[in-house]
Amino acid sequence: MKRLLAIGALAMAACSPGAGPDSLSSSGRASIVDSVQATLTAWTGAINRRDFGAASRFYTTDSSFRWIEDGQVRYRKAAEIRSAMESMAPLYREIAFNLTDVRVTPLSPGVATVTTEFTQKMTDTLGAVDGYAGAISMTMVDGPDGWRFLVGHTSSMVPAPTGPLVKLDSTP
Repeated sequence: MKRLLAIGALAMAACSPGAGPDSLSSSGRASIVDSVQATLTAWTGAINRRDFGAASRFYTTDSSFRWIEDGQVRYRKAAEIRSAMESMAPLYREIAFNLTDVRVTPLSPGVATVTTEFTQKMTDTLGAVDGYAGAISMTMVDGPDGWRFLVGHTSSMVPAPTGPLVKLDSTP
């Protein structure tokens, strides 16, 4: 009985407001980082295989889900992302999606943030190549099906201006 109470107290402490990043042991933090990185590898692999059904399973079906792109909330449901990805499938014969400078920050048991830069090159069915790059930040939650994206934000890198710089201030 004492052991059961002790386990219950530990479980309650893990879920309490004080269960933040400082409450995680170094092995707990390392475990979260490793498992989130494995999830990111599986996600990018699914995108690169153009298996958008598999890729879309990495987005939570929680009602709090949001994905923001370049200044606007683009998706409010994982099904919307799946539909958007699947609509692209016939347009491309190859996708090369890569994450670089990935930083996983465990926040508490079952919650982590990720910041990363990305590049994406797409080859269409006629062989024309297009692509873009930018940054992604995400909040991930761990659940019965593993780590999932709860909130994400993608911002694309804007090409540098090629013409002369315009002086906005008219003062000498």
